[in-house]
Amino acid sequence: MLSLKSVNAISHFTDWTIAHVHIGTLGWNGMLMFGMLYWLYTRFYKTTNAGVNWQFIKLIESNSIVEKMIFFDMNTGIAKGFNYGGRIYKTTNGGLNWITTIMSTQIDGLTFFNSTTGISIGGTEGATATNIYKTTNAGNNWSLILTISGTRFFTNLKSIPSTGTAFAVGNLIDSMYGFGKITTIKTTNYGVNWIIKEFNPILLAFGLDLVDQNNFFIGSGDMDLPATILKS
Repeated sequence: MLSLKSVNAISHFTDWTIAHVHIGTLGWNGMLMFGMLYWLYTRFYKTTNAGVNWQFIKLIESNSIVEKMIFFDMNTGIAKGFNYGGRIYKTTNGGLNWITTIMSTQIDGLTFFNSTTGISIGGTEGATATNIYKTTNAGNNWSLILTISGTRFFTNLKSIPSTGTAFAVGNLIDSMYGFGKITTIKTTNYGVNWIIKEFNPILLAFGLDLVDQNNFFIGSGDMDLPATILKS
């Protein structure tokens, strides 16, 4: 239309022609970007030869990012992801089909004590509270068991199988620096009760390993400070 002389004679002295071109360019690049994200972030692959070859199995959910997967056997697995909100996915046929549970918050951590009982943890919008969820039927349903008020975020959650012990690590949120003291939360009775602690140093806490019910390791650091390993 803009190539027509009668139309161009009117639009030439306005911002319409320039805006039309720029909007088209932004739209084209935006669709390319979302197309690339769609291709990169939503696929499930499987290997049966120790990682030598990988086979594409399933597109789990459009526009989602799958971050952690736990498989109990060759068929049954649970995964956590993000798609403008928290997602927990479950498969019972080796990844061919997935059932999606939409959570009320994003899910930052996921762990299972055994094949039926698991815990997930995630922060509400604006990180004003942290929700802890529990499943007792292998991820088919999740119930909110605790809401912790306060600005904090958790980055890692692990458990010791068949002991009832789960432990999460993260940081308090500081309005000036972005993050503050390290914060942890622990249960020893399958999520019935929780103990919350906060302590120095002020370092981002990401790494976590539970050797047994008494010996825990936390990996922390910052871009301007040396990496620090904490032991309990």
